[in-house]
Amino acid sequence: MEALLRQLEGLAHQQPVVVVFEDAHWIDPTSRELLDLIVERTRSLPVLLIVTFRPEFHPPGTGQPQVTMLALNRLDRRDRTALVAQIAGAKALPDVVIEQIVNRTDGVPLFVEELTKSVLESGLLREERDRYVLDQALPPLAIPTSFARLTAGAARPPGVGTAGGANWRCDRT
Repeated sequence: MEALLRQLEGLAHQQPVVVVFEDAHWIDPTSRELLDLIVERTRSLPVLLIVTFRPEFHPPGTGQPQVTMLALNRLDRRDRTALVAQIAGAKALPDVVIEQIVNRTDGVPLFVEELTKSVLESGLLREERDRYVLDQALPPLAIPTSFARLTAGAARPPGVGTAGGANWRCDRT
């Protein structure tokens, strides 16, 4: 860990550095220790540390003058609807489809985006010149109610991912 910190400090003495910790609410103890040390040791260095997390996480450095918190709220109904329309492009989606996407995504931008793309690729809609048409009633489970259900058929099983080209596995017990 000390070697990583020295490397970061060395880089920061040469040029500004950006460090990103995503989904810190799932951070393991060793990575949390590293995050705490980065906040402590880069206090006066040109380092932009971006940490994304859910509200239940308590980030290091809160209250320190070099730390700024920026809360990102969920999208409201109007913004969810606008995001669905933007992803659909120049063609309008049927109101019933928009309504279900807006109602099921709980204002989470990634879920709005992925669910809209999923519906567009599902074969449920027929494309016309300026709009999408739903030829039959929307099946009850056609639009998933959670991001986990949406990604259930993804290529990687849950807990397996790729970072920097290396495969890793996260076993949650």
